[in-house]
Amino acid sequence: MATTENVPTQTTSAGPVVDPDDFLGRVRDLLPGIRDRAAATEQRGRIPDETIGELIEAGVLAGLQPRRWDGLQLDPATFFRGVVLLGSACASTGWVASVLGMHPWEVACMHPDAQADVWGPDPTALVSSSYAPTGSARPEGDDYWVSGWWGFSSGVDHAGWALLAALVEGQEQLGPRVFLVGRDDFAIDEDSWDVTGLAGTGSRALRIEGVRVPAYRTHLMTEFNDPSFERPGWDINDSPLYRHSFLDLFSWGIAGPALGAVTGFAEEWVRQSRHRVPGFGGPGVAQKPELQLRLAEGLNRVDMLTRSMVSAWDELYAVACRGEALDPVAQRRLHYLGARTIPDSLEAALGMFATAGGGVMFRDNPLQRFMRDLLAMRNHPVASLERFAGDAARAVLS
Repeated sequence: MATTENVPTQTTSAGPVVDPDDFLGRVRDLLPGIRDRAAATEQRGRIPDETIGELIEAGVLAGLQPRRWDGLQLDPATFFRGVVLLGSACASTGWVASVLGMHPWEVACMHPDAQADVWGPDPTALVSSSYAPTGSARPEGDDYWVSGWWGFSSGVDHAGWALLAALVEGQEQLGPRVFLVGRDDFAIDEDSWDVTGLAGTGSRALRIEGVRVPAYRTHLMTEFNDPSFERPGWDINDSPLYRHSFLDLFSWGIAGPALGAVTGFAEEWVRQSRHRVPGFGGPGVAQKPELQLRLAEGLNRVDMLTRSMVSAWDELYAVACRGEALDPVAQRRLHYLGARTIPDSLEAALGMFATAGGGVMFRDNPLQRFMRDLLAMRNHPVASLERFAGDAARAVLS
């Protein structure tokens, strides 16, 4: 365990400020290689080590990590624009980059000793997660005894740590508590990932037979969803970035990859449709009004979703930068926009899919892979329109 002796004591951000355009340029440089590896990523059932190395080198996985721990500490809009770009090349890569890239935000809000445990030995250490409280926990002195099974831990093969949720015995009314557990204390179920969508994310299950987790490496989920809660990480990380709520970031952790997937779908659809001719002869399909309409509508929807994402994040982050309290109405609207983006991305792709021709059904067609990935994203809990629409409406009506 690291101690506070290893924790920077200054309360202003260290490290150089990264220009957003420079960051996005680095991400764009990765796209050709990631696109070339997309099919192999799906077949392998996990992100290649080569890709993870490139994401670390470009700073993507430390995009929301504090600069004092060698992170980039980007504004959220820039980070998620990077996620969209990655998702446009490979949806599974965009997903894992988004999920693993958001966990540094959560760790940064935890106790400084927890941050030192993760990043003190290695600032490039990665953290996976599973937030469904399927494990069990009980108090043990000032700490907790944790055991159980958790599924859908995206990118876990590359992670040295995991954030796992459980209801604590006798404290169930407080809701899930999240436990930060080291790699030596959990086992990965290698046979738990056999899926048709987002196959490359390697979202395997993990198991803990029983481990003692110190209290400083835990937090209640409700605490990090309350912008006014005094998070222990604020003692050393005072950036406005860490004033957001858990749901602010994590609702877009899924929406960003979905927007990336439909962006990639549209780009590939244009490439395949530009010179395609009907099998029964006649002019190219690009001259057909129905195809032109589908393209115009699909691109328009993708453009509106992208602009909405950037605008909503810029607006809310500006409030945090001014030191003002975050508006609950604006936060709930951001969450709903994230939820809305996932089915809207799928519907935009489906509109173009209908005019993609019979070749779209071949398994090795990139359009088929993007469609499978979008269908998988649509079933994530963050895509629950009823839940987030209700939250947004109540915030407005209260």
